[in-house]
Amino acid sequence: MKRDRICAVVLEDAARSYDKIYHYKVPENMVSELTTGMRVGVPFGSTKAPRTAWFLDFVENSPVEKLKSIKSVLDGEPVLDKNMFRLAKLMRERYFCSYGAAISVMLPSGMRIKREKVAVYSNGTEIPYSEFIDLSNAGHEHMTNQIDSGEIRIEYRLRRAASSKTLKAARPALPVDKIQGLIDSGTLGNIKRRKALETLLEYGEVTLSDFESYESISRNIIHGLEKKGYIEIFDKKIERFNIEEIDSAGIKRHELNRMQASAVDTISKAITKEGPDGFLLHGITGSGKTEVYLNLAERTLAEGKDVIVLVPEISLTPLMMKRFHARFPGKLAVLHSRLSMGERYDQWMMINDNKASIALGARSCLFAPFDNLGLIIIDEEHEPSFVSENTPRYRSMDVAAMRCSLTGAVMVAGSATPSTEDYHYFKKRNRVIELPERTGEGSLPEVEVVDMRDEISAGNFGVLSKSLKEKIAANIKDKGQTMLFLNRRGYSSFILCKDCGNTNICSKCDVPMTYHRNVNALVCHYCGKMKSVPDVCPECGSRAIQKHGIGTQKVEEEVRNEFPGASVIRMDSDSTGYKNSHMEILEKFKKEKTDILIGTQMIAKGHDFPDITLVGILAADTLMTGFDYTSQERAFQLITQAAGRAGRGSRKGTAVIQAYNTDSYAVEHGISHDYESFYERETKLRKAFGYPPFGDIAIMLFTSRMKRDAIDWASRCARHLSAAGIEVSSVEPAPVSRINNRYRYRLVANDRRKGVLRRAIGRMYIEVVLKKPSDVAFSVDMRDEMPDMET
Repeated sequence: MKRDRICAVVLEDAARSYDKIYHYKVPENMVSELTTGMRVGVPFGSTKAPRTAWFLDFVENSPVEKLKSIKSVLDGEPVLDKNMFRLAKLMRERYFCSYGAAISVMLPSGMRIKREKVAVYSNGTEIPYSEFIDLSNAGHEHMTNQIDSGEIRIEYRLRRAASSKTLKAARPALPVDKIQGLIDSGTLGNIKRRKALETLLEYGEVTLSDFESYESISRNIIHGLEKKGYIEIFDKKIERFNIEEIDSAGIKRHELNRMQASAVDTISKAITKEGPDGFLLHGITGSGKTEVYLNLAERTLAEGKDVIVLVPEISLTPLMMKRFHARFPGKLAVLHSRLSMGERYDQWMMINDNKASIALGARSCLFAPFDNLGLIIIDEEHEPSFVSENTPRYRSMDVAAMRCSLTGAVMVAGSATPSTEDYHYFKKRNRVIELPERTGEGSLPEVEVVDMRDEISAGNFGVLSKSLKEKIAANIKDKGQTMLFLNRRGYSSFILCKDCGNTNICSKCDVPMTYHRNVNALVCHYCGKMKSVPDVCPECGSRAIQKHGIGTQKVEEEVRNEFPGASVIRMDSDSTGYKNSHMEILEKFKKEKTDILIGTQMIAKGHDFPDITLVGILAADTLMTGFDYTSQERAFQLITQAAGRAGRGSRKGTAVIQAYNTDSYAVEHGISHDYESFYERETKLRKAFGYPPFGDIAIMLFTSRMKRDAIDWASRCARHLSAAGIEVSSVEPAPVSRINNRYRYRLVANDRRKGVLRRAIGRMYIEVVLKKPSDVAFSVDMRDEMPDMET
């Protein structure tokens, strides 16, 4: 008798307590179809619904006697290769998550599998189960009888969320007057058939997926109308994101200077040899790091290898995209969150099908499915957007190091203001490459610091200091461009009742709501709730309500009032909520020579506009407010990066920093662009307190709809770690103690011994965290040394 083949799989959506390798029998007709990296449908537990699992490999034996069989193969070809599964295993162990959670961040949403419940009639026709319920007018008992008699059976379907560039669509097959006649006649027999025809009369043609998503009209209804000859179904070509349409004219190749050429040569030697390696490219603002990246990509492609380029902000993607497209036409794919699900699917498939050799985008681009990876570039490596805020809470630098170790690739992390931990790591390994000079005619700007307390004493209560207003006026006259940076969107930070102190805290989140003048409403920046601005205080009934603090909208208003003839544009998350808005704003600023650009941190780094000769950094004090040991570092980075936008062309630049507290060493070293002095001051403090890179820190967060549950489980973990000899803080509310009606409590653990804290949390996770109820969510932000890359 022929022996059944057995395979190993991991579930795509298992809770961590059930997250392990499972064995299944493989039907004979599926054996030849299966390859590592494909997804399969498997029975699991007592439920009838199939679960999605990842096929790992065939195995010889299983300790389980009675094995269930795989039900279906869901992919025609592998979606992930063995190295990506190895990476998922490393991420699972490092970030205390499941296999499925680690794998999920590697795939665009369009590649994920959807599970659908359907009703199947005896003639083979099937409709969504929800529609079957809607159409069953005879009641629950009749439905049960239909199912029991076999007239109808309930099954589950697994399918991809997105597909290729053509979608099935419907359009009228009869003249408009005849369609309208059918609608008016009342003979269609179903309200959804009527709605479908009305929609087609309005729009002409509609995809079947849009019928399902926006009108809740099933494909069965559409196919029924097709059978009657009322409509026709056809393949509609979908125009998605097309890199070839990007205008990269005027972008020319720059000759490397001596320092750039040396950097390219040093890193290229590592690319050509076998084995992983990593470098930190520490170059001041305007030192030409992007040109180094382009040359390294060129060398990597010449070796027959692929390249990943990460940028921290979507606003930086269009600029970097143009430069890479101009240098490597036809070889570039782009992955970031502002693409639609279908567009991301197409770009991901381009890479998977070996039709692109460079992937460029934000954090998720790190998982581009190259099978011959040679280089990973992380631009502005210090940016917090490179750290995931969701489980798994991975740090892009760490995952890049792991991926390089698995593939033999080289990592190049670039920044004018690298994180203290990363600079220490690469310096210790003699892998820091310096670019200490600006390229071309550019020079570092002169910096002026304005104490806003003196402005108030002089009677100036506005957003702009006297000095900054004078410089803006002169800059407009001289045809220079000005950039004003404030790291807070909205109009006012909060509204305050002078009589009772009420600040209109969001009802779902424990934060004051921000006033947005463009919608004349209070908005919570955490849950998105909006409410009208009260005329009287809801607490005491007083009319003594005032707006406090400033946001980019208020800055824009004051600037327009102060300089009525100037052209002004604002760039923040409120003004960039639609597709391609980042690119449009930046293009307008550059091409139309807009006088003043106002924005949040998305304008403060990475942009290269030669006509910016003045930068104003407003409320620099707010950059130093923080809840952990990195607040001074973040302030230094933003001040240096924002000021560095000025003077990148032939004209001298100036930066004005406004603050109420001008004594911080972040300001002192930021205005002089002196990273080495800042690093020296910062490391002395961190060494004294055992902060990274001289010790490990873990910030553990527990959230629940029940306050007592969040506190209870955080306290259990604190006791477990304390008993293991780890220094643990008391359990305290998180800086934002409630978001969207979930209470948030945290504890902080630290240890100077390398690796001890991570091992202790691993034991705590297994012995305590896995026993928590499902409503209690746990995440850990682990800050320890980057995984080693063998060199």
